[in-house]
Amino acid sequence: MAVMHWAFLDLGDSHAQAAGRVNAINSTVCQGCTAGHHVHGSIAPAWYRDHFCGGAVAIPNRAALYDAVDVGDVLVTPGAMPMHSMVVVDKTIGCFGHQYVYVRGFNNVGTLGTGQYLQYDNANRDIDRDSFWRAAPPQIPPVAGLEVFGHGGSPLFVVPYANYTANAVVIRNRCARAPA
Repeated sequence: MAVMHWAFLDLGDSHAQAAGRVNAINSTVCQGCTAGHHVHGSIAPAWYRDHFCGGAVAIPNRAALYDAVDVGDVLVTPGAMPMHSMVVVDKTIGCFGHQYVYVRGFNNVGTLGTGQYLQYDNANRDIDRDSFWRAAPPQIPPVAGLEVFGHGGSPLFVVPYANYTANAVVIRNRCARAPA
């Protein structure tokens, strides 16, 4: 929901308007309310995938990460049922050609092992590190060079900024208007 909020801010909403839109969405698709799940306040992954993550493309491995993303892109994992989103906030090439891809997200504890549980992680996190990538486990269909990402061990997907923003515009236009 934090990345949805960011998208609405990026489209020009105030914090109150963006929060109002996210709350309006959440009130209709909260997992706890609609499916009896123990997590209230969390968007159903299938809804999020269908309405915000269209055009997601798998990043097969760490070596492909830098070229696969741009600042403003949204990264999600897992792709089929996205539960974790991060915004690419910077990418640089440092000393000796090392590539850095920095993200920010909410509740990075489960995926990156950083930040606080159920809180915004306000530090830029370099995800182009060996510690975040490993060979795919046997239950994931084999793809040449496929690596999985983060503590959850699932493929990482990128939703290009243009796709995520276009999807946010559609939702924003359909969503109940929040007070200014």
